[in-house]
Amino acid sequence: MTHHDPCFYVTGGAGAVAIAILLLFAWRKQGRPMRLAERLPVSPAGQVQEGMVQVVGRTSGSLTEKSYFLGLNCHVTQTKIERYQDNQSKSKWITVWDEKHAVPFYVEDASGRIHCDPEKAQYQLLPDLEFTTGERWQPTDSQRTMLSDLRWSEAGIEQRLRDLYFDIERMRHNLPDTPPWMVQAALAGHKKLARALEDPVIYQQALAAGYSINVNEATAELEARQYERLFEVTQTVRKSRLRVTESNILPGDAVHIIGPALNSPPGGNWADAICIRKEYPNDTFLIGEGSPEQVRLALRKEARWSLLAGLGLITVGALMLADCILH
Repeated sequence: MTHHDPCFYVTGGAGAVAIAILLLFAWRKQGRPMRLAERLPVSPAGQVQEGMVQVVGRTSGSLTEKSYFLGLNCHVTQTKIERYQDNQSKSKWITVWDEKHAVPFYVEDASGRIHCDPEKAQYQLLPDLEFTTGERWQPTDSQRTMLSDLRWSEAGIEQRLRDLYFDIERMRHNLPDTPPWMVQAALAGHKKLARALEDPVIYQQALAAGYSINVNEATAELEARQYERLFEVTQTVRKSRLRVTESNILPGDAVHIIGPALNSPPGGNWADAICIRKEYPNDTFLIGEGSPEQVRLALRKEARWSLLAGLGLITVGALMLADCILH
């Protein structure tokens, strides 16, 4: 089949138009929070009534979750770790860890506060950490200040990233309970278990951990194979290009929330009669970090990509179909 084959233009054009329609639907859906932000008045946090509301304030509350990478106490935390897959046909970033946690919190302003249950919310967060191995690290001023206060250095961040990826790979290869001395031997570069045990320091650590060389042949072979898999994991971790992004809402952070204010559910641990939460699937529920202007700008950027890609594909598809008709 050549590129002048009518079937190529019909199927290619129709496919481009179909994808374009999906992207335009996505743009329409992504734009709903932005349209609500422009239309809804900002409600004082202490005077929220039932209905779709827009609230701006700062978070508070005693419930928190530890963030996966930085270990911060957060109301909302998102961490993504990716590995770069480099091959001849297609190179891309592969997600190896994607963790999100959120706990109920209050939003406060001068008028009072309103309870918010962030479960099922869409988030628009500012990254506290963006780091890629093998690249020059260029944190924003706010990121640099926070990480400096937390005593995080560039070397420390990379080591933490590789340690977490090592744990992820151990779990993936069914090696979660590998003893520390064996991990240390693999990290030291010993390819075989027998060679590792020739190191007197490692051998003494193995004995102290209860390792015995007086085992049957089957057990010895199993341990040797386990160690070889562990060694392969250490090499993968050492050579991999990795990146991490972590975004958090901490107690006291500025937030911009658009969502339904409803009666608090019966039987729950709710101190207020009204809370912002999502009960129905089609309701818009956005929790944005930062000022309203920052959140709106981020929403516009996110929606603009779907719009431009959709318009571009629908143009390409229409031209292909027109070319087919004309020829």
